[in-house]
Amino acid sequence: MDRVGRNVGWVLVAGTVGFVGNELVAIHRIRVGRRIRSAALVADGLHARTDGMTSLAVVLGALGVVAGWFLTDPIVGLATSFTPRPLTTSFRTPDPVIIAGAPAGHLANWILPAMVSAFGPRA
Repeated sequence: MDRVGRNVGWVLVAGTVGFVGNELVAIHRIRVGRRIRSAALVADGLHARTDGMTSLAVVLGALGVVAGWFLTDPIVGLATSFTPRPLTTSFRTPDPVIIAGAPAGHLANWILPAMVSAFGPRA
């Protein structure tokens, strides 16, 4: 293999380990976050899942280089700059009650009084 693909094996190993490791962490954090109703922990798990998907994209780019399609790597690099699907799910929560016991439909009714009590009324 020429100079361009000399270390592609290491890239494949690192990307695979990164994907598997991040996915295991994501599963654990999301599961625990839902059990203890922690929006932050669920979001952190989704972030780990997104990082894992990025590692998987690196593996796809490296496989393209192995196949002789040298443009695969920069194309995959550009594709990862767009918002992956797991990231968009962090804006929705499956639990109706996730933040301090406030029902999801009534967060505005809960947040405004909390802010006023914390920071005082605005003059």
